[in-house]
Amino acid sequence: MKKILAITIFYFMCSSFNLFSQSNLVWTINDKMENGFFKTTTIFNSSFSGFNSNSDAVKFIQTLKGNPEIASCDVISSNNTSCIVKFVMKRTHDKAYYINFSSKHGISSLIVNGTRKSLEELKQGTKK
Repeated sequence: MKKILAITIFYFMCSSFNLFSQSNLVWTINDKMENGFFKTTTIFNSSFSGFNSNSDAVKFIQTLKGNPEIASCDVISSNNTSCIVKFVMKRTHDKAYYINFSSKHGISSLIVNGTRKSLEELKQGTKK
């Protein structure tokens, strides 16, 4: 009985990790960003790309809408591999918050002002 219970728990853990295991998500911030952008703005015109299917995109948007720090989240357009989203934060945050935010949501890299950077590169940039 203990083995069956352990196997069942292990299966559900693996299944739940698989729900959010997008490893190739890219967050593109469509707004022109200047120094201090994250500390002064709460509105993000963004696109997210790299989804495996439309259902993955829908699940991702639902997790964004469920985030307690996001006041509103509107999907402008969506297809099987990407979606354009406008979301409004309840308050401003620093760059480190958004790096952590990206990591929690399975985003692997960000495109800002046409430059693509991985989360690791951005983390090293905040430590300097």
